[in-house]
Amino acid sequence: MTGDDARITRVTEGGEIQLPYADVLTLAGSVEETGHGALHAATRAGAVATSPHLLASAPFSPATAAAAEAALVGLGAALTAWSGATVLDAQAVRQAAHLLAEADDVAQVGLLNLEHTVAASYGREGVAPVVRPTGLEVRSSTTAPADLASLIEHVGQLNDLSDADHPGNKGTIEVQTVTAADGTRRHIVYLPGLDDFDPVSVDGDVRDVGAAVALEAGVPTAYGAGVVQALHDAGVRPDEDVLIVGHSQGGMQAAALAVQGTPYHLTQVVTAGSPVVPGHLHPGVHVLSLEHQGDGIPLLDAGSADHSAHHVTVTFAEGHSPDPFGNHDASHYVAGAHAAEASTDPVVHEAVADLDPFLAHPGEEVESTVFQITRGDGR
Repeated sequence: MTGDDARITRVTEGGEIQLPYADVLTLAGSVEETGHGALHAATRAGAVATSPHLLASAPFSPATAAAAEAALVGLGAALTAWSGATVLDAQAVRQAAHLLAEADDVAQVGLLNLEHTVAASYGREGVAPVVRPTGLEVRSSTTAPADLASLIEHVGQLNDLSDADHPGNKGTIEVQTVTAADGTRRHIVYLPGLDDFDPVSVDGDVRDVGAAVALEAGVPTAYGAGVVQALHDAGVRPDEDVLIVGHSQGGMQAAALAVQGTPYHLTQVVTAGSPVVPGHLHPGVHVLSLEHQGDGIPLLDAGSADHSAHHVTVTFAEGHSPDPFGNHDASHYVAGAHAAEASTDPVVHEAVADLDPFLAHPGEEVESTVFQITRGDGR
């Protein structure tokens, strides 16, 4: 079964993932590096607190200077404590990896508890988001998707909209409305992935590390609340069918909305390179997940599984990279989508066919709005 240079290697119903030993060790190493990064940030905060520039400003505004110094010292202390706890947690994960062969269930419970702890330490997902329409669009905004591959390509274009060269576009998503010749409407939401990779940043971005950890722990996010608000602002009616397509963290958020529920008639979710989120799908929602077997990001769910029969995971191989995260780009998942479309496996065929109501038909009109979601506290 091939599509472009991709071939399907495994098909599962229920989104279940088997975690190889080496991948857990890779995860532990990444968490430990995050802890060391937090310690480095604490050192920077301490340096700023004692900088000559801050001290020189004290005579002009003693209260402000003292408050700034206290805040920086407090930040440094918090980061130092968090760093130590994170490194210890990473070591615990590494130990769990050595025990994984005989105690897989115990390891998974421990990792989920870790995710809950880390998610609670960020504590910003309850902040109401701010959602605003923009004048932005991407190449595929004005055309209805022709197939699964074009859905993945479209969300990849949204990823590029908020790349490193366009930091002002962080948090952008798209809601596309397709009106059929008979007047019925359907809606496709495109959700990009992580665009703030700094584990200790505190700003307005809803797609940061804290939100990713919250999703892994099953905690509702400001990103998800913003998506629901964007659907409202786009004029989506409760009885109109909705498909959400997400790459990486965007796919996690799409699946989380399928688990947690929305006021809208969400019927289909497509994820690409996304870890599994905990919980059970709402009745009537079907999920198709694409996973590149050389991509390390889907393994970050630490073995979580959605056992719903309406969640089909298609794992494929395409190209080769020694970097476990080198195959995460959406372009690789376009090839995987082509492989799924060409598959003769009846499970894959049915999952792909379920998307047909959302694909292009003659005589239709397409409207699209790119929204930007930010945290309501402005930080």
